[in-house]
This record gives sequence, structure tokens and C-alpha cells, in this order.
Amino acid sequence: MIIYLTNMEIPSKKAHAIQICKSVSALSAFSVKTILTVRKKEGECSQITGISQRVKTVPLKKKWQLIFLAPFILPLKETFFYTRSRRWALFLISIGLSRFLIFETHRKALWYHNDPQTGEKKGIKDRKKLARIYKKARILVVSDPQTFRLLNEKRGNVVLLWEGWCRTPKAFPKKENWAVYTSGKDLDFLKEALSKSVYRNFHLDIFATKELKAEHLKFKGFLPHHQLLERIKSYRIGITTQEGIKIADYLESGLAVLAPELPSVKFVLEKQAVYYRYKDAGSFSEKLSFMLSQPRVVKKLGLNSLKLSRRYLWPTKIAPLIERLRYSA
Repeated sequence: MIIYLTNMEIPSKKAHAIQICKSVSALSAFSVKTILTVRKKEGECSQITGISQRVKTVPLKKKWQLIFLAPFILPLKETFFYTRSRRWALFLISIGLSRFLIFETHRKALWYHNDPQTGEKKGIKDRKKLARIYKKARILVVSDPQTFRLLNEKRGNVVLLWEGWCRTPKAFPKKENWAVYTSGKDLDFLKEALSKSVYRNFHLDIFATKELKAEHLKFKGFLPHHQLLERIKSYRIGITTQEGIKIADYLESGLAVLAPELPSVKFVLEKQAVYYRYKDAGSFSEKLSFMLSQPRVVKKLGLNSLKLSRRYLWPTKIAPLIERLRYSA
């Protein structure tokens, strides 16, 4: 059994909530009994992902309320606690349950203060606490290959599992629109980059809660994730300014991807994308202009995206973790 411990609320518009719901759905699809704990509940995971699943969702506002799950989790030798939360991980360690702890981290190369890929300050102050979790957890799940190598050298029992999940790709959909972006982040960068575009009549459709006045940005509002997946199928190009689950959405929808040239992104997309220099508006504009002028290249990349998405299907992706759980039980 897996108890997935979170601090999130359902329903949620957060990308990490979608990723978590897809993760527990994948586990339950492999007959792993799974319970998801949330801070607040007004529905089920299916409201976020649109995926039918057998995950039991339990609201826990306080950590001590974990004792309410005792009827489900005893005997402990058949249970693992899975979390992305440092607070939950440290709580489990403090009460002597570290040998049942699976901790997932999206940090790269064990960095604490700056992102090694971009140099941006995104670190945390409590590096000693994070190091303690790395040392004590039974299994570590990481999404970055460099982090995987480093942690494997330090302690072993590490699983490489990218956070994106894809559904079985269908026939290549009809493409009626050009480019889409499914985030409210980096809007100022996109505004600057598109102001340099040679395509005067071009506009980028954006599905997000945030809005920004800009000539080439057209905001479509927020959509629940399963509805968003249906909408973006009609586009040719999917744009991303960083890594994230939107890349998986673009792949399974058959979109050619325009992405920043970062190691973590290239690990996922390999050669099946057009890359621009990270946060370089001129490079972004140049690469977008190239894609808009090459519809055949864009169509080929879209078809390749569908093929690549098969690598990130539930059965393929979750298998290493399932094997590790059986080995560690």
C-alpha cells in the first residue's frame, strides 16, 4: 500500500496537483492500493485530471491525524509513505518511520541556493534538513538524470522518474491553430520575444488565469486539465519556457515543441524539439519564426511527439518504481 502525503487542496489549479494525481492514478492502475491525503477536499482527483481511478482521497489538516489511517496501514511492513513535502518527510523521520518513507525531489544536482542549469536563485535555507531526508528516506525518486547519478553514488536505492505523464496517443489530430502556451509564468518574456517577431499577424494563444496586455498574446482563460488536453490538440506548436508537465501534454497531443535549451528539457525531448537559448528573447523569436515558416518540419515534429509520448505512458514510466517497491518490501 502507498499513502501519498500532500498539503494540497482538491480541486486545484496547480501543476504539481495534476502531477500528483496522475502519479497515484498510475500506481492504482497497477493494483497498488493507494490513499491520497490532502489538506482540503471538495471532490476527487478525477476533477483535476479527468482520469477515472481507484484512489481513496482522505483529508488530513494536521499531521497527527495520520493516526486515523491506522486501520488502513497496519501492518506497517506492507505500507510505504510517499511524499514531495519536506515537512511530511521530516515528520515521518521524527516519529521513526523513515524506513517506510519514499521521498520525491525535483531539485537538480543536489543544489540548495542556485539552479545549476540557469544560475537563478531558487534555493532553500534548510539545506541540512533536506540532506537529512536524502540520508534517511528508504527510497528517493528524482526527475533529473544528474541528480539521479549523484544520489545513486551517495546512497543507492534511487529511482529516476520524470514528472510528466502521457496517455495512450490517438490518431494525429487535425491542426487548425498555430501556437499555444499553457501557463501563466514568464509572460513578460513572451511579450518581449513576440514583439521581435517578423510575423505581424501572429498571436500566441494562452490558457492561464493570469493576463497581460500585449499585441501578440491572446488569453483564453483557465481550463480544467482534461478539458485543456482536448483543446490543445488543434494546435501545431506547443511553447514552453521551462521544464514541466506541459511538455507531456504537448507530446501526447502531437504538438511540435519549442523549448529552452536546458539539460533537463533535452533529457525528455532529445532531438524531437526546436530549442532556443534560455530566457533569450531574440533566440526565441528566431526559432519561432523558423517554425512558422516551415509547416512540413512542424508536422514531422508533431508526429515524432506522438511517438515519443509512448515512452512516458503509465506502464512504461511506473514500472521501475513498482519493481523497487517489491524489492524493498
